[in-house]
Amino acid sequence: MKKILMTLAAVLCCTISNTVLTSCSSETKYNTTYSYEVEQEKSLADMLGSNYYKADEASTVLAAFNSAIGANGVMYNMLDHIMDTEMKSACAQVQSTYASSVQSIYMKFNLWRNSYTSDPDGKNTKELIASYEMGKALNSPYVEYSVETSSDDSFAALEAKKSELSDSIYDSCSKSLRYLLGRVSTSGSITSYSTSVYQAKLMSQDVVDYPYPDTEENAQKVREWCDLITSTLNPLTLAVPATVTVVKTGVINKEKAEVWKKTFQPNI
Repeated sequence: MKKILMTLAAVLCCTISNTVLTSCSSETKYNTTYSYEVEQEKSLADMLGSNYYKADEASTVLAAFNSAIGANGVMYNMLDHIMDTEMKSACAQVQSTYASSVQSIYMKFNLWRNSYTSDPDGKNTKELIASYEMGKALNSPYVEYSVETSSDDSFAALEAKKSELSDSIYDSCSKSLRYLLGRVSTSGSITSYSTSVYQAKLMSQDVVDYPYPDTEENAQKVREWCDLITSTLNPLTLAVPATVTVVKTGVINKEKAEVWKKTFQPNI
């Protein structure tokens, strides 16, 4: 009886062992393949636009990046292992080749690694590996000029004085502030915009929202434009102070500095 039980135990042990081994050996192995591509940073390109980069030059550089890593935007080399180091090295060489010759102010390109799994329940991924910048703004400082005003504070101060003013004077003051400072206002679902006369006239001369070398000569030209605009303003009716400031912002370092400022004092 004892011998029979031992035999059954041995058979059962073998059966369990075979089941476990069979289960392990039947697990499906899923493969992962990789490809690399370079893209011009889209959000940045859309925001900066053609003021910052030449489209044909950006296209040429982008093609050089993708050629160096074996991609052309349509067909990609599929790899069975990660090659981040090699791809970074190839892109760094392209950056070095074009860095000193590009005429664009600023461009940025991103190197991506795409991972594809054969697992039907898995997810393909796209990972940023490195970024490459080039442009004249990296070698010498460039700035953008912009107009800032005391619109919110001045309109708030006017509202606080409304009870002291006649309707006609209040309306004249409000129109003067809109003309001088600009304003964004919302009534229900409707939002209305008015642009400062300084913003409008400087934009018409391509002074604001364009990159310029950060030189005193350029800053002085901006001051002269602002003084000219001031000398040709329509008559103003002001019950509160109103300030217009032109600032410059570094393209790369984003540092701000005041270039021109004028505060208009109440005249009633």
